[in-house]
Amino acid sequence: MDNIIKQILEIDAKAQEKLECARAERDAMKVQVDQEAQRAAEKLREECEARIQKIYDREKDAADKEVTEIRSDTEKRQSALEALFAENHAAWAEEVAEAVLNA
Repeated sequence: MDNIIKQILEIDAKAQEKLECARAERDAMKVQVDQEAQRAAEKLREECEARIQKIYDREKDAADKEVTEIRSDTEKRQSALEALFAENHAAWAEEVAEAVLNA
């Protein structure tokens, strides 16, 4: 009878040992899964930031090009207006003077 009780206690001790090993393995796997999830999230964040930067750069280049075109067009128009003024300012001044004198 003592032998049977001793065997039962040994079996129980082995079962407890296996249970503790399983719990330790479970905890280690949980830590590993959490670390992998964190690495995956970090990688995804970096990929998203890279995409955002590419979009930002592309949009900035397009805006810079548009601003350059607008400035160029503005300079052309300003030059044309200055040429028109240089060509006609004497006649316009004369017209204004006549209008004032005849008023």
